[in-house]
Amino acid sequence: MGLESLSITDLKHVLTKPTNTIYFFENTEQLVHEMEEAKRFGNERTYRSVLGVLKNFHRRKSLRFEEITYAYTLRFLGLDAIGYNFMGLATLFAAHALEKNDI
Repeated sequence: MGLESLSITDLKHVLTKPTNTIYFFENTEQLVHEMEEAKRFGNERTYRSVLGVLKNFHRRKSLRFEEITYAYTLRFLGLDAIGYNFMGLATLFAAHALEKNDI
């Protein structure tokens, strides 16, 4: 169905419908907490470390998953030439996706 066939009411709904925003920092902090409870301390320390680096880089209180674009990731990678930050970030994404059964 194209936009041409939508009524004004339908178009308003499409443009203003609420989204289920997932916040990266909150989600990752919960994941770290669950790892700590499960006594998976190696992963917990790694994730907590990467989360700290990303929070310092981002410098705002929250980060939505949809804000983490390719360009954002490239800027983040500029912090560490050996790619440690990228690997940690990729691991966090993968853990989140597995937890939510997205992959």
